[in-house]
Amino acid sequence: MSTNRTRVYIDGFNLYYGAFREGPFGGYRWLNLVGFCQDILSKGHHIDMVRYFTAWVKPSGADPGAPARQAAYIQALRTLPEITIHMGTFSTRPKMRLVADPAAHCQPAVEVLITEEKGSDVNLATYLLLDAFDDAFDTAVVVSDDSDLLEPITLVKERFKKRLAVIRIRTDRGSVFRNVVDVVYDANRLRYYSQNQFPPSLRSSAGRVINKPASW
Repeated sequence: MSTNRTRVYIDGFNLYYGAFREGPFGGYRWLNLVGFCQDILSKGHHIDMVRYFTAWVKPSGADPGAPARQAAYIQALRTLPEITIHMGTFSTRPKMRLVADPAAHCQPAVEVLITEEKGSDVNLATYLLLDAFDDAFDTAVVVSDDSDLLEPITLVKERFKKRLAVIRIRTDRGSVFRNVVDVVYDANRLRYYSQNQFPPSLRSSAGRVINKPASW
């Protein structure tokens, strides 16, 4: 077994939007994250933990089934002993936004409802720094394109002298991490997704059957 202790930190919504909702791999959402990350990394890495950061979605008129699909996926992830799940929250509140063509709408701004995911990036940065302080890894791998994570990643690299890698989901843009981390991996190969799917049905530790959502 490799002595390169590797921990992975996944920004769940960054992965979801970059690979599935707005990316080309929407048919592969039933993704085994441990296999996915191990497949991208070299064989010299031993993944002992994958921290997954997300938040519970809320039902909407456009997609009332989203919470049930997410719950099934979270249950599937919990069958993997390496996975730990950290939940943030969603906040919905009214905000004023400028109108694109105020002359046509007779007003410069309108009040709209904005739903924002809160906590995932802060939680990811917190656990990344805490694990570095505890000397819990030799290599940290961050799965995100979020430039807000640049400062904690830089601190872990410079202060704790750890090896850092980033798996970037969107490959149609430059990476702000390229000059900071040791390596940037591009998660743009179909096989990373297609070859690391959960089976259509699996069982939880309590014996409950977990089924892949029909629309996935």
